[in-house]
Amino acid sequence: MQPNRLATNTRDFVAGDDAQAAIRKAVNIIRELATAAYGPRSGNVAIESVYGDPITSHDGVFNLDHLHLPDAAVNIAARALIQSSKQTNVRVGDGTTAASVLACALYDDLKKLVADGVCSRMEAAKRLERAAAGAI
Repeated sequence: MQPNRLATNTRDFVAGDDAQAAIRKAVNIIRELATAAYGPRSGNVAIESVYGDPITSHDGVFNLDHLHLPDAAVNIAARALIQSSKQTNVRVGDGTTAASVLACALYDDLKKLVADGVCSRMEAAKRLERAAAGAI
């Protein structure tokens, strides 16, 4: 169902199951891209440029930063994960690819807990916060 457009500058929005599907798709894309350049035995990633020649990169944060997806909802979810990776780079200086891979793994584990009825979404968020505080 398309929302009514009230002005020329309004944008579509996604909510509910469609939003969850977009997030799940973005997590899978981020995981695939991040693991392609993660670790000493990883490979290169070819990135298409809008102008000029394609770029080949082995840097995870560079690869993620240059990811732009055609589906707006999936792109928004991907950009949120990429933003967290970039913040890791700013605050720590390294570990951006690991942060992306870890975020994807945490998402999968928490979704499974909620889907299995082990806990609610709020309880899953509280568990994640407690685990983060314990790790720090």
